[in-house]
Amino acid sequence: MTAIAPNAPGTGGRPTSSKAERRAARAAVGANHEQELARLIDRVREGLARFDAGPVQKLHSFCSRACSGG
Repeated sequence: MTAIAPNAPGTGGRPTSSKAERRAARAAVGANHEQELARLIDRVREGLARFDAGPVQKLHSFCSRACSGG
């Protein structure tokens, strides 16, 4: 449980918490970061797939065939 300890040295009136609470909070933040990173990676993968299948790749294929005479 987090408590307000306005007179605790070095807290400046901020809430204080136990070591277990801080550990749990770090774990929760870490889990959230992992979820957000997974979403970002999926989004980048989708973007790369669209790029690979898009007009730039088709143009590259066309130019390669045209330049090679085939």
